[in-house]
Amino acid sequence: MDLVEDFEFFYRTEFVPAYADVVSFLGDKPVQILVEIENAFAHFIKYFNSDLEKKAKVENIIKAKNHLIRATLDCYKMIWLEINKYLRRIYESHFLRRICTTTEELEFAEDYNIFTSMANDARRIEIDSIGIDPLEALTKYKETMKFGYELMRKGDKYQHGASDLFIKRYLSIDNLIFFIMGLISSAIVAIIL
Repeated sequence: MDLVEDFEFFYRTEFVPAYADVVSFLGDKPVQILVEIENAFAHFIKYFNSDLEKKAKVENIIKAKNHLIRATLDCYKMIWLEINKYLRRIYESHFLRRICTTTEELEFAEDYNIFTSMANDARRIEIDSIGIDPLEALTKYKETMKFGYELMRKGDKYQHGASDLFIKRYLSIDNLIFFIMGLISSAIVAIIL
């Protein structure tokens, strides 16, 4: 496979799915990813510049793919951050673990710990493979995200939202203070009348 075909294959099979996932998770196009795309295609287009020598063209295609790899890794890390934000909130609350998951609390906690451990392993592989083979880290990030998606499915998003409302409405300090003030004012009015 020549370098242009390799670039196109990576773009289609690795980058596009990761980018689609991050955009759907965030509901926005992350600036960092857009910058990497711009850099990748700036190098890619130089391959077709007839004024450049073959060596410079090859270097630009390699740089273009490296920018695309970086963008793909960043997509998976951004997805991990979003999944982790959702799952950590459940993990840290005994109340939410009890009512917002379709699994036992202990099993959810164990799975969450596996998820964070997998992310740490992916990051370690990424750091260890700088300048060598970043695709190994990409494979580990993809495995981590797949596990994270499965763990998210064990969470009940409707219960999660309902618990937010319950906590905000009934367990807030402000409402407790107003409730006590209401009782005191009612008692005073009852005494006066």
